[in-house]
Amino acid sequence: MREAAQAFEAVFLRQMIGSMRQAKLGEDLLGSAASDQFRDMADARLADTMAERESFGIAEMLLNQFQRRTGQ
Repeated sequence: MREAAQAFEAVFLRQMIGSMRQAKLGEDLLGSAASDQFRDMADARLADTMAERESFGIAEMLLNQFQRRTGQ
């Protein structure tokens, strides 16, 4: 259950980081498809690491809610 909650948190964080990237105000001078792909991979790894370290606590909140509903 914990792994599923952490995976959900990682997906949520990836979406949040992706939205922040889309909100950029200017164009990257050295931008290319390769650098965009590398940036996406780095963002995904960052989101996974944040979820593993429970930086935001989303997984923990989900687990607490499930435990209350199931009576554990």
